[in-house]
Amino acid sequence: MAIARRAQIDLGLERVFLVPAGDPWRKRLEVIASGAHRLSMIKLAIESEDGLEVSAVELDRAGPSYTEATLSQLSAEHGKNVELYFIIGEDSLCELHLWKSPSRILTLARLIIAPRLEGSEVDLGLLNRIKPGASKRALVLDIPKVSVSSTEVRTKVANGTSVNDLVPSKVEEYILANGLYSNREK
Repeated sequence: MAIARRAQIDLGLERVFLVPAGDPWRKRLEVIASGAHRLSMIKLAIESEDGLEVSAVELDRAGPSYTEATLSQLSAEHGKNVELYFIIGEDSLCELHLWKSPSRILTLARLIIAPRLEGSEVDLGLLNRIKPGASKRALVLDIPKVSVSSTEVRTKVANGTSVNDLVPSKVEEYILANGLYSNREK
């Protein structure tokens, strides 16, 4: 949420959509909450945040979730006069070349990168290897490195450790009430 808010402020964005993946093909081997649970948690997290909205665009679409398809759909829905920005963590930037249609992603939206990897500088040159000149349309947020990950949240919950330092209290309450990331998911 801090990354979304910072991008909103720094870029003067009217709205920032948080989009839970419908069928996250890159996390098929991980234990994740259902799409309905992830949607509910985002709604709880942003309920008092102006300009932050949730979009179920990927949950409403069958099959694997691909960023290229989501950006294409959002572009069609919002029109050609709306510039899309795609906020991505530095760790995901390093793997972007492995995603489906990475060049198309860079055509459909400007990338906003959140620093996440300790001891490194964000390498925008990675974008130019996918699509020449793409680094000119990218921006690295000027924020401290954010090391919080969904994997860390899931691991802590599975170990019975509080995640109140990682997620809003209402989200932690929801996770516990629904037995998420444990053997008792409801």
